[in-house]
Amino acid sequence: MRQGMRALLILFVLAWPTWAASDHLVRVFTMPDGTVQVVHPAPAGQRVGESEADFYARVMARAVHVNPALAGRPFVDVMFSTLPTDRTKRHAWREKNGHIGVDATVPDRPISKEQQRKTVCSKIEQDANAILGLKELCATF
Repeated sequence: MRQGMRALLILFVLAWPTWAASDHLVRVFTMPDGTVQVVHPAPAGQRVGESEADFYARVMARAVHVNPALAGRPFVDVMFSTLPTDRTKRHAWREKNGHIGVDATVPDRPISKEQQRKTVCSKIEQDANAILGLKELCATF
């Protein structure tokens, strides 16, 4: 029992920095089509002696370098924990008055060609198995 408690305590201590750092500022850019792009500065990336303002300026400069479409776009800084947790409707996230939420008026994304192929192939496989089962049943008569 004591060994288990010790292991749990060690796990807690090792995981604490991850939990503590999980709620950090993120910058949410609003794109021309209304969608948003979220830049997640990794708190562990802050250099020793670097101010928080310099850290965010460096990260955002890098983000704009990687994706020039972000340059000059309006943005808000929010805490990571305030972002929607359900990413299935990520394409429908919108910024309104500094809050990021899911716009219910945005239609669901169409099913991808790959997903359609998998669905059709699965149905064909089910049908083929059913036909083989019937064929085996007929052979017993």
